[in-house]
Amino acid sequence: MLKAVFAVDSLTISRYPGTTLDFIAIQQPEFIIYDTPGFNRNNSAQILLDDADLKLIVPQHRIKPVVYQLSGNQTLSIGGLMRVDLIGCLTTSCVCYFSDKLLIHRSKTENAEQLWNEHYGELLVPIIKDKWDKHLRKLTLLNEKFDIAIFGLGWICINGPISEVHVSGCKEIDVIVRKAMI
Repeated sequence: MLKAVFAVDSLTISRYPGTTLDFIAIQQPEFIIYDTPGFNRNNSAQILLDDADLKLIVPQHRIKPVVYQLSGNQTLSIGGLMRVDLIGCLTTSCVCYFSDKLLIHRSKTENAEQLWNEHYGELLVPIIKDKWDKHLRKLTLLNEKFDIAIFGLGWICINGPISEVHVSGCKEIDVIVRKAMI
């Protein structure tokens, strides 16, 4: 971002998180900007994946929202990383903000377990090797439009009536509910 905003050719950029090794001063006419090493978050999908799989989850272009209109019990499988069960949807709008290379597979919740058993690691990729523990979280919902944020992957914006949300996946990846950003 600094390279694009301030037209600084001396900076190198990387799709991988946490690659800035030292403080870098960027002199501007009226101020100095410092690029600093960030923090590695151990609760992020980006820390748990290898380099080849990072190419699938780190956006390379502007994120294009994917919109679903949901009714009944629906499941979104986010690659082979997370499964989000949306229970009791009544004409609920669901907008997904993830890398365009990460497959989001929509299915009826009643068929989701079979989908995972048959396609995990093939259609549902990437996976975190030896980490799929089906750690189930029942999220506390807000009474308004809200986001389900999955650290290191992206988020899902829910707008409309819904009874419950269950998220299954690697317990090392944090999932939170927040007021909708958009």
